[in-house]
Amino acid sequence: MGNFDVDVTEFSKLSSRFDVLGFYKTLDHQDRPLQSLEKALQFARAVVIEAHPDTEAGKQHLFVINEALERTAHRNGWFFEEFSERIGGSDRFYLVALEPPGKQ
Repeated sequence: MGNFDVDVTEFSKLSSRFDVLGFYKTLDHQDRPLQSLEKALQFARAVVIEAHPDTEAGKQHLFVINEALERTAHRNGWFFEEFSERIGGSDRFYLVALEPPGKQ
């Protein structure tokens, strides 16, 4: 089995550390999104998150990812940056890391 055949909840099967892992419109569907993010940060230097805006999150979303993520990141001592404006469109894009990029 290659590294890319891993279920999001099975990070322990990864054989190496990654520079970046991404949750693309999936983290808000997890039963425990913060726990999934914390696990991802154990196996990657940074995590990119793409999420729907609050107003577009339908009933299938267990959670919404919004500015509260920034407060959570700071509370945990993580680096946080929203870069949605650089991408464009209505989706929200976030970078979360244990340390600021370049210091890792």
